Amino acid sequence: MCIRDRISENTVLEATLSKRNAQLIEKDAEASKAIASSKTEVAQLKSELEALTEEKDNAKDELEKCNSQLKNCLLYTSPSPRDRTRSRMPSSACKKKQKQN
Repeated sequence: MCIRDRISENTVLEATLSKRNAQLIEKDAEASKAIASSKTEVAQLKSELEALTEEKDNAKDELEKCNSQLKNCLLYTSPSPRDRTRSRMPSSACKKKQKQN
């Protein structure tokens, strides 16, 4: 192979390598942008998670307060006037009891 052919071959190889290098640099820049975008998104998601965790903790505290108030609450029902005048037994039971007497 003559020198001219080698020079021509080297020139073609250099052009190919240069083109490939430019492509790799472009891909690297795209990857860097994607990483930066992902980092931003991760930071936003962490912030949202912290806010939701705080909201959940506040709701849990509120629920515990409500539960303690409910435990301390006594339900009082007074007897109705009807309860004093009538028996609570069904009428058939009352008739059986009267027949026995």
